[in-house]
Amino acid sequence: MVYTILLLIGILLVIISFTYIMREEKRKDKKYKYIEEMYLDIKKHEEMSIKIMEEFEMLVNSSIDKIENKFENLNDNEQYRTKEEEYLFKEDKYTEENEEIAKIFELKNIGLTNKEIAKKLNRGVREIDIILKMRK
Repeated sequence: MVYTILLLIGILLVIISFTYIMREEKRKDKKYKYIEEMYLDIKKHEEMSIKIMEEFEMLVNSSIDKIENKFENLNDNEQYRTKEEEYLFKEDKYTEENEEIAKIFELKNIGLTNKEIAKKLNRGVREIDIILKMRK
């Protein structure tokens, strides 16, 4: 009789332990999935940051080249200088980005948050943050 009671108590403790272990395993899986999502999000933001940096570098290099060209040609005749100045102020492939940056500032001035601006323009929140910080 005593052995049966001890056996039942043992089985009950095993069942309780098993359910507790399963519950903890589910919690651990949720935490792992959350960390994995964060990692993927960070990786995505890293790729976007690299892309923005490359575009910014191209823009800077392009601007430097234009300025160097202007200074090299200062001794040429007036007609050539006029053409060079027109070349410097022509719209280039960055016009779209400049318009988008202007739109970001316009939306910010309206009072939208960075997250709302990012959703409207299909951009990343971090990208909007970087653009706003760069222009301050």
